[in-house]
Amino acid sequence: KKIFWQFLVIASLLMLLIPDFHPERWYSNGYHRWLDVLQHSGYFFIFTLAVLWVFPAFRRFSPYYWLLILLAVVLETAQYWIPKRSFSFMDMCSNVLGISAAYFCWWAVKKIIANKQAE
Repeated sequence: KKIFWQFLVIASLLMLLIPDFHPERWYSNGYHRWLDVLQHSGYFFIFTLAVLWVFPAFRRFSPYYWLLILLAVVLETAQYWIPKRSFSFMDMCSNVLGISAAYFCWWAVKKIIANKQAE
């Protein structure tokens, strides 16, 4: 029960810190699809690394990986009903990409450290 509340607090804080961050407003005239993909992937990459660091139980691939994927899908789908927001399948895929990349990086670093310690 405690882990649920910790997860909820961290997820909420991360999503609230920069809810509508679009740096292209500062240096260009419009929307850039690949920058949007990079932003969504980056947010969820950092979020997932934070979750893996704070909650050791999430380091096991399954079922926690799928729980984070579900969170990403729910957050993007919920935007369909939120005023001035819009659902985007590309954003949802970018979110999943960020989560997957974070799990892969965590696994790769863990493997490298284990190999060095075995030597």
